[in-house]
Amino acid sequence: MANRRCILCKTRKASRQCSKFDTFICSVCCAENRDEERCSGCTHFKAAENYRSTKTIPKKDKSINPVELELIDIVDDFLELAESGRPRQARKELEKLNNLYPDNELIYFAIGVTHFFQKNNQKAESCFKRAIEISPSYAEAHFNLGALYKLELELYKSVIHFQKVCEFSDDTDLVMKTKSILASYEDVIKESDGTDLNTFLKTHETFTRAFAELEQKNWEQAIETFKKVLRIIPDHLASLGNIGMCYGRLAQYTKAITYLDRALEIDPEYEPAINNKTQFSVLQDGDPPPEAETVVTNYGKLRAIMRG
Repeated sequence: MANRRCILCKTRKASRQCSKFDTFICSVCCAENRDEERCSGCTHFKAAENYRSTKTIPKKDKSINPVELELIDIVDDFLELAESGRPRQARKELEKLNNLYPDNELIYFAIGVTHFFQKNNQKAESCFKRAIEISPSYAEAHFNLGALYKLELELYKSVIHFQKVCEFSDDTDLVMKTKSILASYEDVIKESDGTDLNTFLKTHETFTRAFAELEQKNWEQAIETFKKVLRIIPDHLASLGNIGMCYGRLAQYTKAITYLDRALEIDPEYEPAINNKTQFSVLQDGDPPPEAETVVTNYGKLRAIMRG
């Protein structure tokens, strides 16, 4: 069987069982001879259709050439290998393929999957992002990035990519799954911030500006920008904690403790506020700030997700 030739082209190895022709054929002929009526139950047909749904094909040319279809099948085989518990072996083969077909989004996506299976999240992220750079409408890459950021508690980034899935994908099942995740995010945000998803996204932009000002040690400006967040979400934990930290760096410890106490009323176990209050409580207004760096917190890593 290893040396069997395709009955259609007579040249390539017959590696795929074909229900349409009731025999073995090669991957190229498989790609060239598919039709929805006879092949809809075939796993290779479904994989190719799922991939096509993530690509933006110019209206003037809705066909995909045989070489690309063969590549889809080859990459799909390596993904099956990774899913069967051999991601390292699959990645070696995919990297060889990447040398032959550089800047192909499907290959980068598949390499990212192998890294993801081995919990190499940073490398997986890089590959998924590269796939999206090549093909911005690649819905499956957006979904995997959203899932990766969900694991890392990066809520804002996760939401952005899941929303891209809904925008670009024609796969009903994938969209339904994504919408379910976004709905769960909506519940988390209502519980933690008392607001909706769209407000969360808009407020995040304001918080990001404030956080940049904080990192630049522009304490007064950072305080004013964090307060803009509080006007929308009065009990926003990270903003309260960071305002307290900024006032501490300005040696205004009475104001600092006021905001830290507000944060601790919301979450008595909020470690940044506990640490900063411990440092500031022994100082008088005007005393030099403590030499040790105080802890700052980011916006998107919600404790409610950590509990979920």
